[in-house]
Amino acid sequence: MKNPRGRKRQRGRPPIGPEGQRARDFPALLVRLPPDHRETLRAVAEAKKWSQARVLREALEVYLFKLRRRELHVLQRAQQILESRHKAARPNHNGEA
Repeated sequence: MKNPRGRKRQRGRPPIGPEGQRARDFPALLVRLPPDHRETLRAVAEAKKWSQARVLREALEVYLFKLRRRELHVLQRAQQILESRHKAARPNHNGEA
């Protein structure tokens, strides 16, 4: 069947990343939720016509925004942890072990 707009339909999931990144390029995350929370996540995603990943991403952004206002020290510690992990993951190009 031909597309009414005359465009060729792309196969697979549409890009979901901020710069058109594909969903499969993101690391996977397994989360165990109580059944009622899972149903709430599904319902919100369906109501907003978003992916469940986007609902979770937006929820995390709201949580971090509120955290910035109340518990700045927690966010600062999280930033330190992230920075130390990035330093540890970077290869050393100085020839040092």
